Amino acid sequence: MDKCKRCGADLPANAKFCTSCGEQTGTDSLNASTQNVAHAQNIQGSPYPPYEGGVPYNPPPVYTTYQKAPKKKRWWIPVLIIVLVLAILAGVWFVFGNKIKSLFMSDTQKWQKAEKAAGLVPEDSLLYEIKAASTDTLKKSKSGYETDISFDIKADALPDDVAGILTVLSGVRFNLQTKSDLNEADPHFYTRIALGKRGEKSDLLSAELYDAGDYLLIALPEILPKPLAINKDFISESLDDSSGLSLTIDDTFGSMGELSNSLGTFFDEDLDEIVEEIKEVFIKYAGEAELVKGEEQTVGSVSQKLDYYTVTVSAEDTPAMLREILLLVRDNKAINKLISELATMGLSLDDTIDFSGEFVDAIDEAISEIRDYPEDFKIEIQRKLYVDKKNEVQGGELILKNLELDETIILESLHVIDGSKHAQRLKLTDPYGMSFEYLSEYTLANELYTGSYAITSSNYGYVNTGSLSGFFKDFGLKKADNELYPVGTLSLTYDDPSGYMDPIVLRYEGKIDAGKLNASISFDIDADGSPISFSLSFSLKSLPNSELNFKNKMPDDYIDLSDEYALSELMMDDSVMNKLMSVLEELGLDLDSLLGYDDFDDDF
Repeated sequence: MDKCKRCGADLPANAKFCTSCGEQTGTDSLNASTQNVAHAQNIQGSPYPPYEGGVPYNPPPVYTTYQKAPKKKRWWIPVLIIVLVLAILAGVWFVFGNKIKSLFMSDTQKWQKAEKAAGLVPEDSLLYEIKAASTDTLKKSKSGYETDISFDIKADALPDDVAGILTVLSGVRFNLQTKSDLNEADPHFYTRIALGKRGEKSDLLSAELYDAGDYLLIALPEILPKPLAINKDFISESLDDSSGLSLTIDDTFGSMGELSNSLGTFFDEDLDEIVEEIKEVFIKYAGEAELVKGEEQTVGSVSQKLDYYTVTVSAEDTPAMLREILLLVRDNKAINKLISELATMGLSLDDTIDFSGEFVDAIDEAISEIRDYPEDFKIEIQRKLYVDKKNEVQGGELILKNLELDETIILESLHVIDGSKHAQRLKLTDPYGMSFEYLSEYTLANELYTGSYAITSSNYGYVNTGSLSGFFKDFGLKKADNELYPVGTLSLTYDDPSGYMDPIVLRYEGKIDAGKLNASISFDIDADGSPISFSLSFSLKSLPNSELNFKNKMPDDYIDLSDEYALSELMMDDSVMNKLMSVLEELGLDLDSLLGYDDFDDDF
């Protein structure tokens, strides 16, 4: 009896499956194979019927077929595809991200974004350049400048003697050099004033003022054999005795350096942060923003389609908002630090005054007044913010309405662009109909402005205090030796609305030449048909660090101004006056004519 190859159980004859485990028997497989072979032979057309019951043939040999080697899997291809797709998406987001995000932002969210991005001073304005330059200057502890000044006066209506004096003075060149080191630990300063002939570099008369140790020194090298010296404590005591003004010179200069640096930091960083915090408070109390699209705005002769948002802080919410802003200002560390430094400059009328404490007390008093009398501060605040297609701020309006008193204050600012044309308007209107307006139209090329402007003050539309107008051509700020200087032409004309006074014209022209500013300021007026022209020409340059050295050593010999005997000897020295007269004569100056009398020597 056959046995199951899998479990070893006995198998019945001709069994196809094991009754114990279900394994297929070999007999069934063999029969199936034989039948298949016979069937296949029969199909191939054998003339004989299949032979049943014969000895079965062994199965044909099995040959292994050749298989190609499997391809290497390039795992980095899908990774590269993913990276490329992400890079493309990142590029699209970088270029169009703001537009994509704006599609999912509400009008209020768009307004908040634009409001927060708007700086106190627009970055594309000339005022921003001036602010940045001023901030850099304030942060410098050491600085120095040198300028040469000369002037011309042309007038037909002046008396002959006055005209003669002015003609002589126009032949003189004035030189001024100033240097300061406001280092808190060791401050120094130096000032030199000199006179020379116009067109010549040599100086004929000079005066120096500088500090050395405990003294201030005044040197007149062409006239006095020794410098004059005065003790700093003597100056402080004299001021204290005469006016009650407490002044410590070294402490004052040291404090000025610290204050200058703090002012630079305040206007460069702290002020923007304070403005941002105040904006956050305003946004907190403002209602939902309403967006108006594509409305044409006109300033002067320039128009541009702009969108604008309008939001309102209700009169009921204003007292709470004002209290929160005042608390923010009171507790701001930068403001308190600045006030403390102002109070400790070494210059005060009363050393017992605590300016920082008084500032906090004043804020607390205002907060208490708002809390106790909120009805007096119920002011409706309306805000309109103009933006371009990119949601970038172009201007705005701030309207304050006292609904109970029916009084309104309006502050407007708007900048419109049409191709290469620009126009800007700033306007302030008070509750009583008085307004102040600045209006300008210009083109901008290479950061230089060319155009015109007008400044007017009016009462209910009538100009009552005169108007200022003028033009500018290629005007802007250019850098030389890390200093910004005004270049180009700027003109200012004052017109008297009453007609009693002829127009007054002021004109500035400047250019950078050899690392310094060469400029002139002219003043023209027509006095009863007689034109008068005054022109001041000057050059200005910043001194490099290599020249910021200070003459701060005490000389071997000097005249102490606190010594009355030494001072009287100086006054009796005839050689001093003789040297002065000789220098003035060389300059072409007649002291008798300048002072208005002839016998000056005798009177002296």
